Amino acid sequence: VLRAPCRTFFQIKPDIPHSEWKSTKLTFAVTKTADLWRTCHKSQYAWIEIPELEFEISQHGRRRHVDSIFNQISRAVYNLSMYVGPTGHSPEGLSDDHKDRIMETVNELKKLLDVPQAFTWIVHDPSGMSKILPAAGVVVEHP
Repeated sequence: VLRAPCRTFFQIKPDIPHSEWKSTKLTFAVTKTADLWRTCHKSQYAWIEIPELEFEISQHGRRRHVDSIFNQISRAVYNLSMYVGPTGHSPEGLSDDHKDRIMETVNELKKLLDVPQAFTWIVHDPSGMSKILPAAGVVVEHP
């Protein structure tokens, strides 16, 4: 029996032309810790909103980001902590009050990782390329 060698490869899905973009808003209610392990495929044009905290994760602009909701929140915690921490790169003129408010946000984000109460994860994507998987429970709108 002859068998062909099995090769696994990944192919990056190309961007869709700007003329085919379809603005999309993905809304998902995170109600339990298992929900944090959903995969969020965020296009480079998309931004994420957590309205309960009045918090946003901005567009990357150059590349897509695929990770769990948990890891995306953890990355925001890390980045903000490093920005205002003793070894951070915060601007000279950043007041202590401003740093304290950023750290309050960091602490609120950390609390979300235990899901003490439900919160909303909203992906705004003008290109329509972003996804939350599995898609069950995700509300898709085209504003």
